[in-house]
Amino acid sequence: MENLQLPVFQTHAVFVADVKAAVRKVYGIAPDPATVLPTIVGAKSLDFTMPPMMEETFGYGGKLRFLEFSFSPKTRRFGYSDGGDHIPSNEELWLKFVNHPLIAVQLMDHDCPTLYGQFARVEAHPACPNLYWMTQDRVETWHCLLFDRQQRRPYLCTRRQMIFFLPLTEPEGMDEHTLFVGGRLLSPGSENFKTLPSAETEKGLVAWLDNEASELEKWLHEEE
Repeated sequence: MENLQLPVFQTHAVFVADVKAAVRKVYGIAPDPATVLPTIVGAKSLDFTMPPMMEETFGYGGKLRFLEFSFSPKTRRFGYSDGGDHIPSNEELWLKFVNHPLIAVQLMDHDCPTLYGQFARVEAHPACPNLYWMTQDRVETWHCLLFDRQQRRPYLCTRRQMIFFLPLTEPEGMDEHTLFVGGRLLSPGSENFKTLPSAETEKGLVAWLDNEASELEKWLHEEE
């Protein structure tokens, strides 16, 4: 496994550099990683605040600003990524989150069934059965919930938008993903991804959502 580390690091660094080079070619300059926002790639800002325990509940221990939640097109397992590899997480809790009235009302107006684990039937590629999920239409219609941890703001984006946005958040000449643990490329702080959050943490997420929905309902009644 150690023999894989250097090629993995190099491949990721090259991809980040290529994305930034492509942006410079079009715009003349790459955005500042410290201030760039997902809207630069067409992501849509959503009108709710992410729960304060969102990261902890789903097992993310890293420090990077942006985190995406989605089902992996390759494995169809739910998980998260901060620009490194996709880490499997609690699918049952995720479905509770996106189906909660406070959240669902923001997503129902968009065509994003993959956020709910709903996938269209597709045929495997005849020449390479494992690559059916990489076709153009699959990339364009596969959605992610992109989370700005600094502003606690969620964005809805396609997988393609997410793939091109996260490299823009990497500091110039640096790569935030310096760990290779369990066959996955990670950022520091994420290495304990196999440690499951406590049941109390999960209950706290649902309780927070319920409370926010209740407060919103009270406010709406007062406005009438």
